[in-house]
Amino acid sequence: MNDLIVYLYNYKNYFAVGAFAVVFSYYFCAWFAVGRDPKSGAAIPLYRPPDGISPGFARYLLKMKCTEQNLMAELLHLAVKGVLYFEDGESRTTIKLADTAKGGGDNMSGLPDYLMKLIGILFSEGGRASLEVDKSNGHIFFNANNHLKDSYERMGKPFFTTNSIFFKAGLALFLPILIIGPLIGRGGPKGAFICYGGLMLAGVIFLIFRRTPFSKDLMFSVLSFVYLAFIVFILFNWVFIESLVLSIAVVSFFYRVMPVRTAAGVKVAAELEGLIMYMKTAESSRFENLNSPSESPAVYETLLPYAFALDCADTWVDKFSDILQKTTYFPKWVEYAVTDSSGRTDYIFVPSHVASEVGFSITSYANSLSNGSSSGSAGV
Repeated sequence: MNDLIVYLYNYKNYFAVGAFAVVFSYYFCAWFAVGRDPKSGAAIPLYRPPDGISPGFARYLLKMKCTEQNLMAELLHLAVKGVLYFEDGESRTTIKLADTAKGGGDNMSGLPDYLMKLIGILFSEGGRASLEVDKSNGHIFFNANNHLKDSYERMGKPFFTTNSIFFKAGLALFLPILIIGPLIGRGGPKGAFICYGGLMLAGVIFLIFRRTPFSKDLMFSVLSFVYLAFIVFILFNWVFIESLVLSIAVVSFFYRVMPVRTAAGVKVAAELEGLIMYMKTAESSRFENLNSPSESPAVYETLLPYAFALDCADTWVDKFSDILQKTTYFPKWVEYAVTDSSGRTDYIFVPSHVASEVGFSITSYANSLSNGSSSGSAGV
């Protein structure tokens, strides 16, 4: 055993460089083999969203993440369908369920289960029919956003692959660095034993306390990692430290790029890009020969949630501004909309305003969980 340690110590620099080279080569080859999207054809203008893809889910499929923008896109989608509406008051906005007289109950028929559950999360507490967009209701929006995230991840499985098997297999390449590094460090076998103990202790503490809302537990986890870092930097050879840090950087990078779209995901993404191409083009004459739909308030409202979700709402509004003014259009999903200094009612500002307030309420509640000052429950 001592002869092996002496041998490894003599060639420690070669081993450290070789270990990093192996980690990098493995992940690069894995990414080259399975970490790239299948090739897709050129996007063509699409005048309606893909079947079964809601606005929030469309944004998730393109961005591969769920934020308050996804939640707001779904709320706007439900508002356009007549399920709910926004009452924009002087100090705050209130989201209200449309009553039976307005057809609110009838318009819920045909909604997918995850949107029905979203409505339940927003309005089920105490059987309420309205919800103020305020940080006092942050736990409700927090739960709603988490519900959408879980739903999107479940629905997105046919469209994405995480390549988790290939990624996790590469983590085994760290074992030689973690095992051999302490053995040939300054502390020798005894120092290696202390280092292994510190590594296991820090891992256990992190697993126990990483999801707790109390700041003292979070600090305890941080201190455990500081302790681990101290042991590592004292006992490890510096070449191993550099190899380990570079290897972790490689793994972090490939962790982000390994998830890819499947053939079905590429197809849907191309369709959504075609929809964006149509909505982002203000000059409708460009599509006159491509059987584009006639511009009308109905077409405008149908795609408005998708325009908001796919970051082209401003162009979409400008595209229809003249027609909407001629038809004296005003949406049924807004009451008491904001009026600017010229007396014009800018209902289009309402979704952006609500999205901003919802994001603030979610962030405030998440911060209260981290600081241990939450007064509500994170469960649905």
